[in-house]
Amino acid sequence: MKIAGIVTARGGSKSIIKKNIIQINGMPLLHYPLLSLINSKHNISTYVNTDCSDIAYSASLLGVENIERPEKLAGDTINHGDVIIDACQQVIHQIGNVDIFIILLGNTVMIDSMIVDKCIDTLSSSDASSVITVWEAADDHPYRALKLSSDGYLGEFNKRNVCTDRHSYNKAYFFDQGVWAIKSEFVFDRTGPSPWYWLGPRVKPIIREWITGRDINGPFDVPFHELWDKLKITPKEFNY
Repeated sequence: MKIAGIVTARGGSKSIIKKNIIQINGMPLLHYPLLSLINSKHNISTYVNTDCSDIAYSASLLGVENIERPEKLAGDTINHGDVIIDACQQVIHQIGNVDIFIILLGNTVMIDSMIVDKCIDTLSSSDASSVITVWEAADDHPYRALKLSSDGYLGEFNKRNVCTDRHSYNKAYFFDQGVWAIKSEFVFDRTGPSPWYWLGPRVKPIIREWITGRDINGPFDVPFHELWDKLKITPKEFNY
């Protein structure tokens, strides 16, 4: 089984300049997802996908090659799916056919080789087209979503008739910025659930506890990642 891992990390972040290589507990942020691939029990051909020479250099310190992102896919408003498909195509051109692609974001600490291995093992032993990590919605359930009207008032995002007891809702799940593991034959056929069309038609979840899969989008997120070793084990019992 040939597995390729790609960590996407563009250089144009405005919330934190070059956030993918800021230091988190003495290590570049980018190195956390890269090491989750490098330290996997599986043999994963590992790449970074970036348009930034500094990010590419940081990856090279771990012996990781850059699958260079073309300029047309380097902007703020580019569809991430197009970036992923282009990177997968480049990898196949370079090393030949791939059975499974692992796609990770370059701006999260909350990933390790154990969860990567679990996704690969689950995918390879099932008929799923992909496996992704998710968390289960609670107070942020879609049934509670609101939208702002043109006159500045809040109303229902979608028409619904539900009570305030969220435990009565159908379960809902959100991608937790962790792992996308995809069988390669589905990456290019655009049959996955929108907006993740590269996942194929049969997406299997690995459910992690919130906030297990948060990524860094701005300064507010950094302390969560610095404390990740303490936060990742959710306590079940408390002393009173």
